[in-house]
Amino acid sequence: AALQQHQPKSAACRPVAEFLFHLTRMLSDPANHHLIEWDAGRIVVHDPPAMETEVLGKYFRHSKYSSFQRQLNYFGFKKISGKGKMSPCSYINDAATADLGCLLTIRRKTATKGIEKR
Repeated sequence: AALQQHQPKSAACRPVAEFLFHLTRMLSDPANHHLIEWDAGRIVVHDPPAMETEVLGKYFRHSKYSSFQRQLNYFGFKKISGKGKMSPCSYINDAATADLGCLLTIRRKTATKGIEKR
């Protein structure tokens, strides 16, 4: 309930996606900051293998890092740094601001939103 107070009034009647709710909880917990953290509008993953074994299962129904990445992609996050599937990396989203609460208002990508005009 405390996380939902960050929603703008226009989003108050829309349900928050379960993934984004748990992502926000995970990023809000200082005990996780050595593995994953929110840094000025981006998600920074410091240690994907440890995050997979120590953190993901506490917040999600799975503990697979690849499933976590897939969910980030569904919500429009783009990997901006990091080489390899299990290397430290960062993710950004065009709708993200420095406020962690902004994650609760992000909408899942649709086929039309995902297609960019060239």
